[in-house]
Amino acid sequence: FSEEVQVSPHLPICYLKPRAEEERRIAAEEKKQQDERKRIERELAEDDSILK
Repeated sequence: FSEEVQVSPHLPICYLKPRAEEERRIAAEEKKQQDERKRIERELAEDDSILK
């Protein structure tokens, strides 16, 4: 992620864990969208090559 988070050593783990889970969930969602975009681009490229 682009923003750097300064983690205080005094933060309890119960605060950090949900935050890390949320960041992993967001990263997985972004990867899923990126994979879907790549799949669509491949299909469009295949369609273009078939039409030529």
